[in-house]
Amino acid sequence: MMQIRITNMTANVSLQCSVDTDKLVKQKICKPFGKSKSNKNFNGVIYKSVATAQIYKNGKINIMGAKSRKAVEQVYDEICDELMVEKAGPLNYTNFCATMDYGGKLPGDQLCEYLKRQPETKRVLLEPELFPPIKWEPKCLPSTVNIFRSGKINSTGNKTELQAVKSLALVAKLINKVSDVLTSPTKNR
Repeated sequence: MMQIRITNMTANVSLQCSVDTDKLVKQKICKPFGKSKSNKNFNGVIYKSVATAQIYKNGKINIMGAKSRKAVEQVYDEICDELMVEKAGPLNYTNFCATMDYGGKLPGDQLCEYLKRQPETKRVLLEPELFPPIKWEPKCLPSTVNIFRSGKINSTGNKTELQAVKSLALVAKLINKVSDVLTSPTKNR
C-alpha cells in the first residue's frame, strides 16, 4: 500500500473572552491580516509557529496547517501563554487532509469514467480547463479526493484522521481495479 500521510489539520476554539489584537501586533507576537477595501472591519491577526493561527478580537481562534494534533495543541498552548489566559475548552477539529503518491501516471479520462460507474461513488468531476485533477467524492465519507494524473492524490473535508486515511485507501483500491481492467488482454471498458 502507498504511504498515506496527514498533511494538514484544522481546528478552532473560542477563548470566551475578548482579545486585544492590536496589542499582539504592537508586541510583534502577531501580524495583522485581512484588511482590504472590501473588508475594512476585519479584526483578526495571524500567529505563526509550527502551524498558523487566526486570532480574532472576539476570542475565536482558527488553527490550520498543522501536520499533527501535537502541533495544534502546541499552538493553542502558546497562544494561551501569550495572552495569559486559561484554555477555554477542547479544540474542535474541523478538517483533516491527507495525501499519497500512487507511484505512477494515472489514466485520467478512463479513470474518471470508471469511477463514475462504481457503487462507492457519490460524484465525479473532471474539468481540466478549470481544475486539473479528477475530483471524486465517496458515498460513505465526507471526503473530497483530488486525483492528479501524475499519481499524486489528496483528500480533504474529513472530520477525523481515520476518514482521511480510509478515503485514500478506498480510491487506491478503485485505481488498482481500473488499472487491472485497462492492462488486461481483454480490456473490458
